[in-house]
Amino acid sequence: MFGGDAIVCREGDNDSDVFVLLEGQVSVRLRSAPRDDAGDTEREVAVLGPGEVIGELAVLDDSTRSASVYPKGGPIRVLRISGQSFRRRLLHRARVSGPLLATLAERLRRVTRQAAGR
Repeated sequence: MFGGDAIVCREGDNDSDVFVLLEGQVSVRLRSAPRDDAGDTEREVAVLGPGEVIGELAVLDDSTRSASVYPKGGPIRVLRISGQSFRRRLLHRARVSGPLLATLAERLRRVTRQAAGR
């Protein structure tokens, strides 16, 4: 359970857990380039709801977190899965890996459309 100002994961961190959102919504945010003295700012690039997977990219390619994720509009409940367990047990099952790849493709298309201003 996360609530208030808690953070599910932070852009650039090197942890490797995957989260499945069970209740509530989260805001996915990316850091923007600093402008003058404003420092780093974040902008929301997506809102995810129940059933969505969070943190899968860092687990799939063993890299740092690509975005920060915060609860949005109240507390959230998540299922936390260690990255090692996720890779070892879930990715080799078509019932899980197929929908996960479809989700990743849809997210990539959404970001591409946003970048193109559509």
